[in-house]
Amino acid sequence: MVILQPSDLHEYTEGIAFSGTRYLTSVSKQKFLDLFLINLDLYKSRKPPVFCFGAATGIDTLAGEMCHKYYSEVPRLVIVPSNKKHVDWSFEAWATHVYYMPEDTDYKDRNEMLVILSNLLSAYPNREELSDPRSGTWQCVRQARAARNSVLVNPLSNNVTIWEP
Repeated sequence: MVILQPSDLHEYTEGIAFSGTRYLTSVSKQKFLDLFLINLDLYKSRKPPVFCFGAATGIDTLAGEMCHKYYSEVPRLVIVPSNKKHVDWSFEAWATHVYYMPEDTDYKDRNEMLVILSNLLSAYPNREELSDPRSGTWQCVRQARAARNSVLVNPLSNNVTIWEP
């Protein structure tokens, strides 16, 4: 696994980033797996140079494992937040690259980095409330939309939505 420095990040742009809930039940985990498999062709058609993940438990880790399984040839970059409270260190088994956010940053900064490194955000929130102020996933969606990135929202509770810039 390669540890990246800030000056290295410009080489890892135009990728597909993943964001989603940390809280998975057996039902929501299966829903994620089903949706991920439905989206396989979309992900392949975009020919991403990199997949980006946030390092948290739940969807971040599960998406990384699935990308490792189905896209082993594509680099998998994990963005580790400075607050490591929710980090699932199992990413060390499947990540090809890792970037550690500076100590004076927060989860909003980590989400912003995911948006900067991608042109498609594939989000898997637990709930469908776009305005949910406590949801890091919806925060990432709002950031991606503001950056005019494509956003694929796959709520684990209902229907899929896609926004194109």
